Amino acid sequence: MALVLAGQPSKMIAATLGISQRTVENHRSAIMRKTGARSLPGLTRLALAATTNAQSWPL
Repeated sequence: MALVLAGQPSKMIAATLGISQRTVENHRSAIMRKTGARSLPGLTRLALAATTNAQSWPL
C-alpha cells in the first residue's frame, strides 16, 4: 500500500517486490474494495486520517 500511495505504477511495484504485475493489480483492487476508496486520492485521504488517528492513540 505504501508504494501505491507513493504513486508507483503497478509495473514498478511488481519489479520492486519480485511479483507479477497482475498480482499487484489484484492487491491494489482488494485494498480499494476493502477500504471503500473509489480513487487514489480517496485512498490517500483514508491513509492520512488513519495515520493521524493512530498518532493520537491511546488518548
